Amino acid sequence: MNLKVLEEIRKRLRLLIKYIDPGEKKIVYSNFSDTLTAGAVFEPGAEAFKSDELAAYRQKMSAVINENLDKDVIWKVRCNRPLTDADLKKLEEILNLSTPQDKEIFKEAYQSGFQAKTGKNNPSLELLIRSIVGLERKAVEKEFADFIEKSNFSSLQLAFVQKIIDYFVEDGFVRDDILYEPPFSDMYHDGPEGLFGDAAEALFARIKQVNKMKSESLPAWPDET
Repeated sequence: MNLKVLEEIRKRLRLLIKYIDPGEKKIVYSNFSDTLTAGAVFEPGAEAFKSDELAAYRQKMSAVINENLDKDVIWKVRCNRPLTDADLKKLEEILNLSTPQDKEIFKEAYQSGFQAKTGKNNPSLELLIRSIVGLERKAVEKEFADFIEKSNFSSLQLAFVQKIIDYFVEDGFVRDDILYEPPFSDMYHDGPEGLFGDAAEALFARIKQVNKMKSESLPAWPDET
């Protein structure tokens, strides 16, 4: 038994320790000694978790997020409104991310999903939350309203735009490349350029606009400085 193994065990138990019933607890003593090589440095991190443990963690955190969907700060994320520093602190409180290790674990648990939805790395906390909770339908429809109103789209073109809106609502983001894959390619096999012609450029510009979080200029999270 060495320090690295103990640290991995500690990190795994930390996710469960809060569920222990309060009350008198017996003290447990150990009789093992550390075997860390002199001068070696072990940097604990979320990589100590296995995939099934991260899945269990995501399930637990998703329950916490769902219980707080009506909180103002999460509502602002869902409506693509900019967050203040105080809002970000409130998000951390809601998610119980009080230590740098807590934040790293949360980021590790969700950043792969964020990358799959956006193609980007090192998201801010609000961008991570947006990829989890998605966007409010009315907010997304408002972003596309003038684009639709200024065009004389066919029913198929409108259905294509509606599917894009659905993806924003579900995932929070839409990558350009998925418009060439099912279910979009099932709707029109020649892609947006074939379906929208000259209007395709404006469609991609509008998607980029909605993808851009109002406050995405915030630094990557957690702050490593």
